[in-house]
Amino acid sequence: MTIYGLSRPFKGFSYEKAANAAVDIIKENRIDSAVFIGQSMGGYMTHAYENMSKMLSVYDKNELCYLMAIGYAGFMEDNCDLKIDCPTLLIVGDCDKTGKVQQYNIEWSKDINAPITWIKDAAHNSNDDQPEQVNKCIKDFLLSIDD
Repeated sequence: MTIYGLSRPFKGFSYEKAANAAVDIIKENRIDSAVFIGQSMGGYMTHAYENMSKMLSVYDKNELCYLMAIGYAGFMEDNCDLKIDCPTLLIVGDCDKTGKVQQYNIEWSKDINAPITWIKDAAHNSNDDQPEQVNKCIKDFLLSIDD
């Protein structure tokens, strides 16, 4: 059995390696179906800022800069040909001012033909800013998809 989650210090990261690790976990545990929920890094509204600051406090400045650089650099290369052929829910905070997140999600929504659910009064960590709204969106989405 492979042990995951002990990757510090982070070396040789790629989204492809992360995806392959997820596939390995699914195979090793004989999982027939799965739902993946992802959340970006960030959060600059209400209590989300404090939570994100606490989470990031374990990294020194050099390690955090390194993680951000490999994350952003790899994102463009690893995801340029990404095809999503499963039900997809995009959730975006209506107050998200992180980079071009809103613009990217609008374009992504068109590209993969998936609607965006806008979370009222939420920034980049909409699940932290408005957990009830986000949880309801996820629950409704899960109930709407077939096995």
